[in-house]
Amino acid sequence: MIKLSVKHENWSLKNSFNISRGHKSCVSVVVVELEDGKFTGRGESVPYARYQQTIEQTLDEIQAIAPDLHNGLTRNELQTRLKPGAARNAVDCAIWDLEAKRTGQRVWELAKLPEPLPVAGAYTLSLDTPQNMAAAAKEFQEHSFFKLKLGPAGIIQTVEAVREALPNARLTVDANESWDASILHACLPALAEMNIEFVEQPLPVGEDKELEQFNGIVPFCADESFHNIFDLKSLINTYEIFNIKLDKTGGLTAAIELAEEIKKSGKEFMIGSLMSTSLSLAPAMMLARSAMYVDIDSSLWLKQDRTASIKYENNLFYPPAPELWG
Repeated sequence: MIKLSVKHENWSLKNSFNISRGHKSCVSVVVVELEDGKFTGRGESVPYARYQQTIEQTLDEIQAIAPDLHNGLTRNELQTRLKPGAARNAVDCAIWDLEAKRTGQRVWELAKLPEPLPVAGAYTLSLDTPQNMAAAAKEFQEHSFFKLKLGPAGIIQTVEAVREALPNARLTVDANESWDASILHACLPALAEMNIEFVEQPLPVGEDKELEQFNGIVPFCADESFHNIFDLKSLINTYEIFNIKLDKTGGLTAAIELAEEIKKSGKEFMIGSLMSTSLSLAPAMMLARSAMYVDIDSSLWLKQDRTASIKYENNLFYPPAPELWG
């Protein structure tokens, strides 16, 4: 008999985190615990308003399958009991964690994945003035690889300012759906000259096909438009890189399958996350070694992370210890 516990937690950020859609000063997560009397498996997810998700809705979805979980619902069965999203992610990751503790194996062994290694990852620069973003880049220059959150204004000025501050840093930009085709026409050649490695989700969901006229200038990465295998099939000729987030796929189980399909298609993926604690990042790290890009820095924004947390040292994110997850 499995006992389910599910709760909502808030974690404060060191500074306001700004993107083109808005800003936040704290992280709201849902934590699932599955206890069998001897071991406890944990999973964390982030209900996201952009995807029409709320904390209350996510808690209700998880509680609705409590009887099935009590009776030993498997990961494979879970895929059809809950739709992709935050609720399924938290439960899926908790089942993985419980299975690892029961068997004495790490999740990567159970999933037949390569053993996770320390990986370099991007550090996100929150949307701000060009001067402030350049100053932030300089302050955190030990990271050497940055994602710039940008809106529709001041694009070239911001990238120029950051590039001047850190001439040798690796840079990507993320528009979070805030640009249009005219901005791409005006900015892409300059971004290419400044060695921007890719532009993430420049256009709103549903307008993606417009990007195909710009292919070959700077690679594009899909995020908000991309959740599952069906999205991959429809966007395969539009994007070169696909951002896998477990809160979009609905857990590690589906994310593993999606990563395999992306590789088979000849494209690349980035493993990313929403703003969360290390408990959300730990499952994502199971795919970091196979990813072309890693974007799992959200715990670095927290005033305080979990007691057992993802270690960051010398520009590398380290795989989670068993005390944290998996």
